Amino acid sequence: MIRITDTTLTHIPSAVDFDHLKIIHFCELLCLVGADYIEMPVSMYEHILKLFSESDSSTGAINQYSPEIIKARLNALPLVLRIELDAQMQSFPEILRFVCRSCDDITDPRLICERQINDIREINRLHNVNSLSRIRIKGLDDVLLKEYTQVFSQLSSYLGKEYEFCPQNSYSVATATAVEWVNLGGTRLATSFGGVGSCAPTEEVLMALRINKRHHPNHDMTVFPELKQLFEEMTGILFDPQKPILGSHIFQVEAGIHADGIEKDPYTYEPYEPGSVGTARALIVGKHSGKKAIEIKLSQLEIPYLSDDPAKILRIVQTESIRLGRSLSDEEFAQIVNDMK
Repeated sequence: MIRITDTTLTHIPSAVDFDHLKIIHFCELLCLVGADYIEMPVSMYEHILKLFSESDSSTGAINQYSPEIIKARLNALPLVLRIELDAQMQSFPEILRFVCRSCDDITDPRLICERQINDIREINRLHNVNSLSRIRIKGLDDVLLKEYTQVFSQLSSYLGKEYEFCPQNSYSVATATAVEWVNLGGTRLATSFGGVGSCAPTEEVLMALRINKRHHPNHDMTVFPELKQLFEEMTGILFDPQKPILGSHIFQVEAGIHADGIEKDPYTYEPYEPGSVGTARALIVGKHSGKKAIEIKLSQLEIPYLSDDPAKILRIVQTESIRLGRSLSDEEFAQIVNDMK
């Protein structure tokens, strides 16, 4: 069974500036889309607990924003705490999983020891870590450029099948690395939403596993737009409109042959339905449009037209798009058609 730990919260600014309700809701949405565990820095967790201890819960009826309810939501999350020293585990008996980079010869089954490996030659150093119950391998950015099947086999021979892999993204291949690792028998991945912190993007890995491995956990990816908006509100980090899965423009179609192909069979260009990630397909018109795109747009807007109208409209649309340096809105398109009458 594939298990994904989302590490987003360990890669964004300090929690003291964040609304704890947003943090908790962000974690709940991550679980909803498919993350099995949510990694949180111990400073963030302590800050949230402090807010609860300072709350006065005696000033009214319990509701969805009452400290009791919010704390219950926090306790329901499958949290993994990132700690600095293994001794910190004793302070949080309610937490069942921890990650630490500074731990040494630890056999506590709750602890995941993170090891950074930037070069495949460093793997030989792992042959003596059998005393560790669990381990996370982070790095191996360029492993796909090597004999990666042998690399993963060597890791398994040293660490067994319980180790966790967090491929980094310096070469923009972390998602592919994660999927290939799963294809070769890996079951535990560490990712981050949007790829923040140079990790494999959680949303890309989840969708790639759904498409390539038929990995269909009972989760709801239609909340990705809400998750994206919440992330951007908390961090101020804005995603590129063309970013896979999350981009606002990824289902916009302008090129003529593209528009025609989508109209006939969406699977020609789309490996998954726009609605499955909470968005919708949109036909836009501009300098790259063709006659077929104009016909489709006229039909979508329920504008009657004669057989020779699309060609005339297309010339005006292309000229206006070049002049403006962008595609046209539906209102601008409708105005062009109206001015021709």
